[in-house]
Parts: sequence; structure tokens; C-alpha cells
Amino acid sequence: MIRHDMPERDYHAHPALNTSTLKAVHKHPLKKVRHDLDNRPDYNPAFTLGSAAHRLILEGTGDGIVLIDKPDYRTKEARISRDAALAAGNIPLLPHEHEQVVAMCAAVKNDDTAGPLFTGHQPEVSVFADLYGQPCKARLDAWHEDDGTGRPLIVDLKTTQDANPDKFDRTALTYGYDQQQAHYQDLMEVETGKLPRFLFVLVEKTAPYLVSVVELDDLFYDLGRQKNVEAAAQWKHAVDTNEWPGCRGINRVLAPMWGLRSCGERTSLRRRLGDERQPQP
Repeated sequence: MIRHDMPERDYHAHPALNTSTLKAVHKHPLKKVRHDLDNRPDYNPAFTLGSAAHRLILEGTGDGIVLIDKPDYRTKEARISRDAALAAGNIPLLPHEHEQVVAMCAAVKNDDTAGPLFTGHQPEVSVFADLYGQPCKARLDAWHEDDGTGRPLIVDLKTTQDANPDKFDRTALTYGYDQQQAHYQDLMEVETGKLPRFLFVLVEKTAPYLVSVVELDDLFYDLGRQKNVEAAAQWKHAVDTNEWPGCRGINRVLAPMWGLRSCGERTSLRRRLGDERQPQP
């Protein structure tokens, strides 16, 4: 089922499995996942800024954004105003945060590559379908039924500290964007019969508000999908048994190659492994 008019609160209230939970299960013990889901904070400055940027860029409107005319939230009056906005389903922003969001929106809209991706799109599309043997859901930032080649397209907006596409490979794996992409693509393929293309639009949170557009290669999709399949199976077992284990036993940790920076460290490792036939750096 694809919904184009579903309020955000209704979407989040739906119990189907989403990409945030899949990413959490892959990254953390189930005990922590369960605790974090049951104790989510009402206010997170980073999420609030991102939500406001999404509202302006995806929908082209400031509806639901409430300006809190205070320099910060250190006063009781400011916190009361903020909490009232949140309780009403709105997005509270301090003046300097509002300036940031407006600048980010302008940077994306004026970018030759990113700007057109948020024109003629369907924003905040909710999709529900069965994946991994259980009900799943996703909420797409921007959906195009045709990218100009006959293939549907999903566009996902990310606010970030660094929009350099050369660093996005590690960023994608750190934050589980490979899992997000695969989850969204698989759900839309179930509903439309076509595997959509997927693009990330990155916009920096500080001046000069750099913008880039990134497309991950197919290996990221394969990796993300495998992680999702495994995480979904773990989640289903935990829900069915009501067992949420933490860390168990003694866990051996191997030194990563990327952590062995110096020539001496690499040489020492080769000797330990008995592989001195390799050419020395």
C-alpha cells in the first residue's frame, strides 16, 4: 500500500518494522534496541533541524515550523514554548536555527543537480508491504514515478557536517544508509513491480552550505539487503519470544587494517602472521 497523504504522526504510530529498527538491530544488542525504543526523547536538536529542513525543501512550505524568539532554551519560558510546539506536532526553531534551515533550503534549491530532484516530486510518501516475512514500512522523502528513463526514483535528503561525496562510503556504512536504501527500494519494488533508482542529496548544516548528490553502487544495495534480512530475523525472534539479550560471553576483537597506520605496525603484523614474503612498504 502506498499513501501520499498520511500524517507523519500516524505513520510513526504504525507498528510495522522500519529501517531505523533494522539499523539498530544490526548495530546494537537487542537489549539496547528495546530500551532505546521505549525511551525515545521528545526533543533532539539535530533531529529538529533536519525535520525543519525536510519540511522546507520537500514540501516548499514553512507550515508547522514555530519560531521560538529566544537565544536558547536555558530559560523556563523558552522551554515551555518549545515543549508546547512539540506537543502540538510542530517543529520549534530558535532564530539562528531558522536562519540555518532557510540557507540550507536555498542551497539545495539553487544547486544545478539537486534542485531539479525536488521539483515535480511527491513528498513524504508512506509505503507498507510485507518483507522478510513480516509487515514493514518506509517513508520516502521524494518519489518520482519516472526519472526520465522509465525507471522510478527515490530521493533522500540528508543534512550533514560534510557533503564531500568522497567520504560518503564510510558515512553510509556508519549510519546504515545502505540498509535504508535497500529497505526502501525493496518495499517500492513490491508495490510497483519495479526496482527504483536511489539518490542521496547531502546538504551541509553550516556555511557555505555545500550540496552534493550521491548514488551508491550495487554492492551497497546487496550489503544493505543482507543486513536487513539478518536483522529482521533477529527482531522477529525477539518479538516472538520476548527475549532481548545484551552482550554475552568473551568477545575477541581483531585489529582492523585501517587502524595500523605506521610502517612499523604493518611490518610487525606481517611478522606475526608469518608473511614476510610480501614486499615491504
